[in-house]
Amino acid sequence: RNIELNNAPNAKVQRLDWNTDSTDFEPDVILVSDGIFASDLHQPLADVLHRVAGAKTRVLLAYESRVFSDEVNFFALWSQYFTFHDIKPADQHPVMRSEDIFVFEGRRK
Repeated sequence: RNIELNNAPNAKVQRLDWNTDSTDFEPDVILVSDGIFASDLHQPLADVLHRVAGAKTRVLLAYESRVFSDEVNFFALWSQYFTFHDIKPADQHPVMRSEDIFVFEGRRK
């Protein structure tokens, strides 16, 4: 529906199953929305991002801050394969940004 609403006929959306070895294409963007709330899923998420992201893939990770120590643990895993930086609130959509929502952009090392 978003592809149609944004008049982007060349865009392709694919659900990412964390247990699948790969996709049939190298995505330009992987969007992870609130994917680090459960610490037992940190390793599977880091692993699938490593398997699927290509050299040019941009990973956007947005999450609500809950348990800081869990977040630190995920970023330690993610940093094994990716470089990343936060997207400052001033660079986020003014209506969608929130004090407890954090957005990061990552790329494979």
